[in-house]
Amino acid sequence: GVKSHVGYRNLAAFLERIVPTWPNPSQVALTGSSAGGMGVLMNLPQVANAFGPTVNMVALDDAAIIMSPQYLKPGLQTATDAAWKYSKHFQSDCPNLTVGTLHEVYACIAQKYPKTRLGLYATQADSTMRGFFGYGYSPPGTMPAADYQAGLTDVSANIISPFSEMHNYWAPGTSHTFLGQTPLGQTVVSGVKITDWIRGLLDGTAAFTNVAP
Repeated sequence: GVKSHVGYRNLAAFLERIVPTWPNPSQVALTGSSAGGMGVLMNLPQVANAFGPTVNMVALDDAAIIMSPQYLKPGLQTATDAAWKYSKHFQSDCPNLTVGTLHEVYACIAQKYPKTRLGLYATQADSTMRGFFGYGYSPPGTMPAADYQAGLTDVSANIISPFSEMHNYWAPGTSHTFLGQTPLGQTVVSGVKITDWIRGLLDGTAAFTNVAP
């Protein structure tokens, strides 16, 4: 049967303690790796709403990039919605986001929180994520590396490109998550070091831009 996940409710409980403890933060950073990267996108609205409309917020999704239904197949979106209930949580805030249109989360975030910076990190042939995306294929199998790379390119060129506060860092290779890099923080793509890109995300400087091989 479908497993039930309660991450959204857990974070809501954390925020009930966190917000009164730090009611006026200079900056809030929300980040997660792998499945936690998906959680960043799914939970960003409730975090922003909990701290209030003036919060200075940045977010980093490490290695769980939501793609268009051409790549993140509708059948897999249906299965994840059964466990995560994202369409329920976003029903009032993001009417265009539903099963099959999960990529609308980027437009929703940009429209509701236009000053929030969102960074997306991934490797172009992430073997772990290609295994997950492959469950949407019939029959299930590992998603071809070329398809995964094409999906990332589509996100950069067609999905987040209208939004000035959203940028990607695509790195070569098959490794999974920024935290899984060896040595940590030494990745350089097209002359841009990953740590400089993250500092740009945090500080809102020109170093935060689209990076790809």
